[in-house]
Parts: sequence; C-alpha cells; structure tokens
Amino acid sequence: MKTGILCFTCLLLLTYAQAQTVATAAHPGTPAQRASMVEGYGRLPLTFEANQGQTDPQVKFVSRGAG
Repeated sequence: MKTGILCFTCLLLLTYAQAQTVATAAHPGTPAQRASMVEGYGRLPLTFEANQGQTDPQVKFVSRGAG
C-alpha cells in the first residue's frame, strides 16, 4: 500500500515538473521581457489595402513589407 502511494506521489510530482517545463518553454523570459516584446510587435509597420486587381481575385486584402 505504501509503495502505491509513493509511486502515485512521484508520478504527480513528475507531471507537475513537466507541465512547468512546457509552460516556461512556451513563454521564455521574464514578464517584463514578454510585455516589451508584445508592445514592440504592436508597433510594427503593417497596413492592409483592398485588392483592386493587384493580385489573385480570391485575395481580398494585400499587405506589403520589407522581405
């Protein structure tokens, strides 16, 4: 009985550790670094223009940028 409880406890701890590792990998950096990155992304020069024959007729809007 004690062995089963010990195994179950170890399994829970390993699952928690794995979840923490995945969460950290998905969102690297400190909260301040992430906030700065999101803010910078919002300032990217990005505009859309209606497709008026510039490209394939199925395309409704076009965006242009460097690269």
